[in-house]
Formats: sequence, structure tokens, C-alpha cells
Amino acid sequence: MTAGWLSVVEMLVLGPAAAILVLGAIPSAFEVEWACVGATGSVRTAGDTYVAAFATLGTMGWLGVLVALIYAEIAGWQRLVAVLPLVWFAVLVAAALVAAAVIGPEPCPV
Repeated sequence: MTAGWLSVVEMLVLGPAAAILVLGAIPSAFEVEWACVGATGSVRTAGDTYVAAFATLGTMGWLGVLVALIYAEIAGWQRLVAVLPLVWFAVLVAAALVAAAVIGPEPCPV
């Protein structure tokens, strides 16, 4: 398998995996609640900011890596083509872990 096809497979597998981890598993593990509805309606929490920020970072990062992969493939940088999606995934998940740990348990207010 060439580095170009490997990067395509990595992007198709790591993109959804990052979304599941960053927006689902990590907030659940750290008990970060989001989309809370209280007695007076929707309640904004730090979890809402976490989800909005990482949804944006994940999407923009994924698109940035995709553009960089195209450029690296054209330039012939095979090693960068193979490694860049893995680096993006690791940095995004590590940042999500740190952010969720800093927010800590934040249940929905009653």
C-alpha cells in the first residue's frame, strides 16, 4: 500500500475514531456533562464549551491535515504523508484528555 492510500485509510478511520473519543468517551470518562436542560430551560456549562471547541478544532484540524496531505503527496514527502494523520489524532485526543481533566466532573445543574 502506498503512503497516499495509507493516509486516505488513516483519515477515514481516525476521523470518526477521534470524534467518538473526543466528543463521547472522554467527556463521559471525566463526567463532563453538556446540553443540560434545567427547570428554566437550557443551561450553559463548561461541557458545552468543551464540545463546541473540540468539534471545531477536530473539523478544522481534519480539513487542515487533508490539505497538507495533498500538498505532501504532490511534493513527494512520503513519510509525512504516512505520519501526519496519526500526529493529528494523537494531538487532538491528548488535548481533549487535558481539557476534560481540567474541567473535571461537572454534572448538569438541577
